[in-house]
Amino acid sequence: MTAPGPRAFDVLGRDGDRRLEPEEIRQKIEMLERLLRRSEQRPVGPPARP
Repeated sequence: MTAPGPRAFDVLGRDGDRRLEPEEIRQKIEMLERLLRRSEQRPVGPPARP
């Protein structure tokens, strides 16, 4: 099995072994919470047929 490519961890902000600053972590958590709230407002299930 090959190692994941360098872009695999971009979402987490990992640049090699660089550590995230607490402010970066907080911003990413807030961004994910906004995405989660937005997704919770969508109807669940298969899309309605036109």
